[in-house]
Amino acid sequence: MPRTELPAILPASGRLGAFVFSGRVIGAGACAKIYHATHEPSGRDVAVKVLDRRWIGGALPLEVRVHQAVTASGHPHLVRFLAHSRVRDPEGDVHCLVMEACHGGDVFSLLEAVGPLPEEHSLHIFAGAVSGVMHMHSLGVAHRDLKPENLLLDASGACRICDFGLSHVARLTQVGGSGVLDSRARDSCGTASYAPPEVFLAADSARNDPISSPTSYLPSHAYSSPDSCLGTTRSSPTSGRSR
Repeated sequence: MPRTELPAILPASGRLGAFVFSGRVIGAGACAKIYHATHEPSGRDVAVKVLDRRWIGGALPLEVRVHQAVTASGHPHLVRFLAHSRVRDPEGDVHCLVMEACHGGDVFSLLEAVGPLPEEHSLHIFAGAVSGVMHMHSLGVAHRDLKPENLLLDASGACRICDFGLSHVARLTQVGGSGVLDSRARDSCGTASYAPPEVFLAADSARNDPISSPTSYLPSHAYSSPDSCLGTTRSSPTSGRSR
């Protein structure tokens, strides 16, 4: 992945409304790339997630609705949604999701850089993640891709959950829709190295209500050792990385 580039959908000026792209790619996944940009009127740094039309299509992605809904109250442990823009293109509309920039990086990169964290630091991060997950569950939303790469750190070191693209929504009314969906998640998704054992065993528990089972999508190594969840000084962090 190049260190600098502009999304192909942007004009040569590198602008998207009030946002000016720096050309710096700060993240990438299977369905999107994330770019650094600046909100020109305020000078504020933001992150812009450009969703791949091949995976998303032209309709408003559920991810946008979920992200806006779960962060509407300003929960301190979820990356804040700021704006959504649909860019018209001859090959199909492209959706851009603007969110706050977290300058502390992600937890996986932190573990790679410094190794096992002191227990107090690990608990601080994990407590923030649990708080964010509980808030999502209270709205009928399960994240389904929790992993160190999706736990960002702000400038103060507080944990913020990001990437709601694989979320399961049990109550559409909570994300600007209508009606009720089956509260059970019938499919498996996420990142294999962090999936719970029941997903691989195809046990009945894999089809349990993810809203009422807060451990359903914790990293699998959390089941064997509480110290291993974030690689505290009493155990080593996982070495594999999968996006």
